[in-house]
Amino acid sequence: MNNKKKSRFFINKNGYKGYIDENGKKRYTHRRVLEKKFGNKIFDGYVVHHLDGNKLNNRSENLVSIPRKLHNKYHYHKKKVQEIENYFKKILGKKC
Repeated sequence: MNNKKKSRFFINKNGYKGYIDENGKKRYTHRRVLEKKFGNKIFDGYVVHHLDGNKLNNRSENLVSIPRKLHNKYHYHKKKVQEIENYFKKILGKKC
């Protein structure tokens, strides 16, 4: 008989910390922290954004709930800016 207790906590392939609730369902820590802070569920169409970009920093002051469309636009433009900066670094051989 295997007496090893299975961990209730995990980090998913995208780097988000989560846990398995009492019903066996996967939950994400960053969402639960905001739900607890405001006393309700995250509205449909909204996501939780980590202000400092660190997906493991789930302190309530680092989390905001924003519309999914706005969140997607933010990360799309951030990625494009990074691509442009990387291009110039490669061409110029130094930081922009």
